[in-house]
Amino acid sequence: MRLRPRHHDAASGEVAPHRSGILLARFPGGAAGAQARAAELHSRFGITIEQQLHGAVELSVLRLPAGSHAPEMAQALERAGIVEYAEPDYLIHTQQ
Repeated sequence: MRLRPRHHDAASGEVAPHRSGILLARFPGGAAGAQARAAELHSRFGITIEQQLHGAVELSVLRLPAGSHAPEMAQALERAGIVEYAEPDYLIHTQQ
């Protein structure tokens, strides 16, 4: 079971500010797994892979179809078993 980040208040349904129409996701198999699922993402959900981020964990930046709600789409992808995890691209600000 994966815990939801503090950016999401399950009781109220409120989600912290995030980039509209974008998800960050980890696919089984990393970037290769993302490319293997690209056609399925597009045909089933209308999602395109915008960018691959390589680092300690390989993440994919996903572009959602217009009008999609990022938190709901993240849950749908997780439930479908397409991704290991997905979440909105939360806006984070530093304090000075």
